[in-house]
Amino acid sequence: MQPRGLLILGAAAILIFAAVCALKKASAIEEKLLHSAQEALIELQRPGLHLRADGRNLEVSGRVPSQQEKKRILRRLASLPGVEKILDRIEVAPPATGHPPASFLRFLSSCRVQFPVGGAEIDSASARVLADLADSLRRYPAVQLAVIGHTDDQGDQAFNRELSLKRARRVADFLAGLGISPGRLHVQGAGSTQPLVPNQNRASRAKNRRVEFRLIERRSQ
Repeated sequence: MQPRGLLILGAAAILIFAAVCALKKASAIEEKLLHSAQEALIELQRPGLHLRADGRNLEVSGRVPSQQEKKRILRRLASLPGVEKILDRIEVAPPATGHPPASFLRFLSSCRVQFPVGGAEIDSASARVLADLADSLRRYPAVQLAVIGHTDDQGDQAFNRELSLKRARRVADFLAGLGISPGRLHVQGAGSTQPLVPNQNRASRAKNRRVEFRLIERRSQ
């Protein structure tokens, strides 16, 4: 190969290497920015908002109940180290009054938090379910919920009743940490007396180790 051709290939290789390094650096910056922003939203009790990073620009979307709350969130995110620009996609949706719509009731009936055998730990999937539930509850401040813990059929009745209460309390505490008033959450423990499905195998028992929610009061404010 002629020296000129070698020079061209070498220059191309250098450009490709530089581009790869730049992409890796940009990805690391975005990952760090998203992590800081997610921690800030948890601190503000707004983990249900959605974030997207593009270089040093941060896009935030979702719903909040007031313009004041929106400004509070945007100020906090703009103060994060490394943020150059905030792209505001937040929608202000004031809390609804009166009875929640059928769509909320359908959503509520689908909300279940699952648990490991003998445990009451809330995993990341359940945390996302609860964040979505908290967002919905903020829109309907008159709603009060029964938070009902359940177990599978393993273990004695007294143990299962206590474990189901522990699970329900853990979920209620988690929601309270997201800004939902504890007075709206009424904890119950059903033990193993109300299985969702027959306890026939490992998969069915996993479905029965749960916390579910029921609307117990609609109160005008």
